[in-house]
Amino acid sequence: MCSAQKYLVFIATFFLIIDNQTVFAQSGTVSISQETASIYGLSTENYTPTGSPLPPPQVHDPVLGMRVAESVPFSIGNSLPNDHGQIGRAYNISPYTNRPTQSQFPQNTITSWILRRTGSENWHCEPFGFLSATRDKLIVYHTPEVQSLIAEMVDRFVSSNNAQKTFSLRIISLNSPDWRNRNFAYLVPIRIDTPGVQGWLISKTHVGQLLDNIVRRNDARDHVSSNSVLLNAQTTVVPYHATRNYIRDVQVRPSAPAGYITDPTSLTEGFQFEITPLISLDGKTLEARIKCDMVQVDKMHPLTFSTPSSASPSAKVTVEKPQVANFSVDELISWPSDHVLVLDLGIVPLLIPMPPQPQEKNPLIQVVSPLVNSAPPKRSNVLMLIGLQSDVGPTGHSDITTYQTQTPLNTDLPGSLAISFDPEPPAATGTTAQTPTVTDSLYQTPQPNGAPQLPPANPQ
Repeated sequence: MCSAQKYLVFIATFFLIIDNQTVFAQSGTVSISQETASIYGLSTENYTPTGSPLPPPQVHDPVLGMRVAESVPFSIGNSLPNDHGQIGRAYNISPYTNRPTQSQFPQNTITSWILRRTGSENWHCEPFGFLSATRDKLIVYHTPEVQSLIAEMVDRFVSSNNAQKTFSLRIISLNSPDWRNRNFAYLVPIRIDTPGVQGWLISKTHVGQLLDNIVRRNDARDHVSSNSVLLNAQTTVVPYHATRNYIRDVQVRPSAPAGYITDPTSLTEGFQFEITPLISLDGKTLEARIKCDMVQVDKMHPLTFSTPSSASPSAKVTVEKPQVANFSVDELISWPSDHVLVLDLGIVPLLIPMPPQPQEKNPLIQVVSPLVNSAPPKRSNVLMLIGLQSDVGPTGHSDITTYQTQTPLNTDLPGSLAISFDPEPPAATGTTAQTPTVTDSLYQTPQPNGAPQLPPANPQ
């Protein structure tokens, strides 16, 4: 073959390669920049995805006038399983995470919401997929159906139109569930999966009457301030924790100064509500993830041990075993935005914050008070009311926190708790009992002979 023919073959081959590269690019080839590759550890080479064709990024919101989250297709080669047509997407969540918040990791709110909606089992079995988030990007590898669901959820978080929406919150406790006797005609039941928990919807025109009937009762108590609101797509925390210190074990040890050593410890009782509300793009539907954990010490069971020593042959030490009641709820509830959600948690171990009591000088009360205080604490019927704050309705006050009831709420009970907008609340707060004296370490240091040792007192 002459040199001219070789040159023509070379030119034809060159244009054929260029043409093939163009076809690949049009059919979904992805080029990744050096900067993106360094962030996510991806290859910078061009390649053809092995799954289903990547859908183009959405341009228009399905709901007129609403914003859609920015997302771009991505791929990390053909080494991942894609038997179910899995595709990769990187969603821009910075419009949400850049909003003012006390949370150090605001992206965790989105990932926890996705796991609650999709089910955590869908990320630990077939079809293969993964979910990861930084402060700016949500990286998802899953089927197109799951990607569509996640895109809709991310849209609602990043929507700028709904960023300023607020919700009203009331948490009320009563001694009895008979509050329904005067209010059942207003309530429309909805399904709640947690046993013992019930839910209803009530129109905003009737919520004022409901609250007025409740606050007339002497046992009604508010647990949030009346001007508290929830921010859309933000987690609100309502906590109360009290620390109880006690001695859980004792061991005779002649080498100790007192002839024995104790193991003091503590437990935290109280409650914590976490509420994350989220409005739909069109504003017609509300959704809220409601988590609640309650721990209450019903009784401390004493157990006395003899700890004789040369200095005190008849010495005794009392240790305690706590009898604890627990209650937890984790529900995801949807309802129309023109109604208020009423959630009855049932008769639960709600620890009510009590102010410090002055020292009683009456000898009779000093004798009777320990007997009364040793009785198991009363349970409470806890109600939650959540609704979207909106324009004033026919009653004059449509929001459940600002509705001016004819009867003021009972003010003889302890004051309301402030709420926090931080999904990672600070250390527990509350009353603290006197810490038992530490006489020595109950758990011995390792011996030279390698004898087995007890575990650490408070393993991390």
